[in-house]
Amino acid sequence: AQFFKANTRAFKDFIQPMIEVGIIKEWHGTFVEFEGNIIRHSRSWSNTPPHYVGSPSMNAIGKHLAQGLNIQQTTKIKQIIKDTGWLLVDDQDNTYGPFDWVISTMPAAQAFQIMPSNFEHLQAIQSTKMLACFSLMTVSNNNLTLPFDAALVKNQDISWISVQHSKPNRVQKFSLLTHSTNQWAQNNFDLNEADIVNHLKTELSYTTGINFDNSEHYLHKWRYANVKRQHNSPYFLDRTNKLIACGD
Repeated sequence: AQFFKANTRAFKDFIQPMIEVGIIKEWHGTFVEFEGNIIRHSRSWSNTPPHYVGSPSMNAIGKHLAQGLNIQQTTKIKQIIKDTGWLLVDDQDNTYGPFDWVISTMPAAQAFQIMPSNFEHLQAIQSTKMLACFSLMTVSNNNLTLPFDAALVKNQDISWISVQHSKPNRVQKFSLLTHSTNQWAQNNFDLNEADIVNHLKTELSYTTGINFDNSEHYLHKWRYANVKRQHNSPYFLDRTNKLIACGD
């Protein structure tokens, strides 16, 4: 997520303590909309409802919320089994539990693989189709000047550009984060990574008018990035079995 907003009182109250200690800060960016390589619209986010980011990185929020919790990382759960409660089985056949509730925040395709057959919303998550996205980080030793901090891009194979160092407490080195469109990533997910980087770099250079051939580029491939069609419900709650599928 490049940023987030707070629309409800409950969520505003939830994030307020993190704002007070500097874990969450406002991103006062200049936002533009590109059509090809032409800027059609421009506005300042300083005069709109706050656009929030984690500080010094987006995962600072998760790290802050995880303090004091027993987090088991690098553990792939392959199965959920009903016992006196729910048992989780990992890919090394280790078991964890029993637990009263299981909450899955994985993408739908992965949640479907581990949710038990009696999960009330199994068919709903099976039918939830998700699309891919490529993220390209571009780092340059040159301090380049751009007329925006965040940009929505239309009619190209890239859809979004963020000037990462314009966010609060980021490193000062010039860096851009570029997202592909979901459709281009979906159609080219198995393409050679060097070819993906070259294509996104070419699209970025065309949009901004800057040659990035001598910059460093780092690619991340998201197989499950966006839901193709939103359900009416933001989560799937099975009170009888005490199971939830939510998040992505």
